[in-house]
Amino acid sequence: DNGKVLFSVDNTTAGSKDGEDPVAKTIRRKIETLADEKEVYELPITWTLLQLEIRQACSKQGKAYISFRECVALARETGLMSKKEEVRSVLLYHHRLGVLIYFEEIPGLCDYVIVDHQWWFDKLSSVICVTFQQDCLNHQAVQKLKYHGLLSSTLLKHVEWKDDIKQDFFLSLLVRMRIIALIGTKEDDQEEEYFIPFILP
Repeated sequence: DNGKVLFSVDNTTAGSKDGEDPVAKTIRRKIETLADEKEVYELPITWTLLQLEIRQACSKQGKAYISFRECVALARETGLMSKKEEVRSVLLYHHRLGVLIYFEEIPGLCDYVIVDHQWWFDKLSSVICVTFQQDCLNHQAVQKLKYHGLLSSTLLKHVEWKDDIKQDFFLSLLVRMRIIALIGTKEDDQEEEYFIPFILP
């Protein structure tokens, strides 16, 4: 009724004497048909080149991200493009492809482009590892994190932060990506709590 097509696939027959599941073949034909129906747009080669230049610049600096201002400067220095609006369009395009991460609409995050997806996961993991060691600072808060997946701003205050991307911007990124969820703010002490489902026991 909603226009969606559901396929029940048996992925245990691949490579067996029974051969590939017929449903898998149906899915392949469906994808090929849809691909043929899609319009093909010509992409300026400068868009791809700028993405590669950005990635190379991050690699040289040993960083997982670069500022939007640096992206604009890089585009102008290499002669690929001069307008901020076009640079932004390039970033949004590659964001939709999953090549990099760029959120134009989030204050703070719109100033940075993340080229290494593993960075935010490693950063979150390091935050959790550090807070697990803070029992002496706030035992109750640590227990809530360990057993209920609730990370409080009380614990975050004790995490050393050296990245250019501020901690609150980083948390906004994780919320935007639906990795964590902001539960709420307590009115008495303005303490925020974040729910991190993947660390639940």
